[in-house]
Amino acid sequence: MSTVACFDEKVQETVSSIEHTEKSVIQASDEHANRLIDVAAQLQVTIGMLKQLVDNIESSFNSYSEAQAGNMVTQIFPIFRLSASLKEALHKENLIESLSNLVEDFDAEVKDLLEITNDLSRYKVNVRNDFDALFNH
Repeated sequence: MSTVACFDEKVQETVSSIEHTEKSVIQASDEHANRLIDVAAQLQVTIGMLKQLVDNIESSFNSYSEAQAGNMVTQIFPIFRLSASLKEALHKENLIESLSNLVEDFDAEVKDLLEITNDLSRYKVNVRNDFDALFNH
């Protein structure tokens, strides 16, 4: 094989490698974009559910008995642990910056739920714990 033919082959292999790498980058970028879209959609649904939960508690707050309120507080508690876990996963996957507005909305809704849970505990269950301290808010 001549030097020119060998050179031509190496150039073609290099071109093919660059084209393959570019396709891989585009595919990874598309997958990342699709992942962002999926996570954003899921976050929006979750934010809506948190908001609805807080609104439902607020709208019927005065009608809850001590037992009902105590049961509600107990049922709500896992949400705070899972919310912290979700935030950690978003950080770990480097999605916080890309989804910053949604993450801020999510944080606000979790904070609102924490506040209404504190209110249920204080005014309905008559427990004077401040749950903010438990979750470092």
